[in-house]
Amino acid sequence: ASDGAYKWHLCRALPMKNERGKIIKWFGSCTDIDEYKRALDLENRISQFEDFNRIVAHNLRGPAGSIDMILNMMAETDSEEEKSDYLVMLKQSSTKLIETLDELMKVLEVRNNQNLPYDNCDFNELTASIEQMLKGQILSKNAVINTDFEVKSMKFPKMYLESIFYNMISNALKYSKAEVSPVIDIKSRADEDKIILTFSDNGLG
Repeated sequence: ASDGAYKWHLCRALPMKNERGKIIKWFGSCTDIDEYKRALDLENRISQFEDFNRIVAHNLRGPAGSIDMILNMMAETDSEEEKSDYLVMLKQSSTKLIETLDELMKVLEVRNNQNLPYDNCDFNELTASIEQMLKGQILSKNAVINTDFEVKSMKFPKMYLESIFYNMISNALKYSKAEVSPVIDIKSRADEDKIILTFSDNGLG
């Protein structure tokens, strides 16, 4: 720019040619679009953080909901043995909640640096993680989760893939049929250069 600062500009130019087709001069313009470009970048960052906020809301709801359900089940039983089991589950859900918060903070830090790494995501580990998040809901509905992973893992940002697993499993639990225990099947397979993940259940959808 005229003040020496580097800014975004939109430049256009057309050549003037003589009768032999040789370029003899150029006519052009250079428009300062720095404010427009920064507004677009800001809009994009707002959209990214809205996505992140949705992931935060989903991923924290699971372990928090499990803690609430386990506490309710503890209040409803007189069995000391069951209460002891519920305390173990409560500790697991609490630990998972802290781990989820730590992961979300790492993702936020990465997003601020605009460099989202791809992790080696193990499907069995992801499923076990979500089962831990949703322990209360799974127990209260006597849900069963079956897996058949021909492909065991893939490269993907872990927090985003975990969010996909969470959404699919939690929706299957939420929209299950009354008086019918949910059965959720998760499978993976290779299709040429792609990895296909499928989720199916016996619910209302």
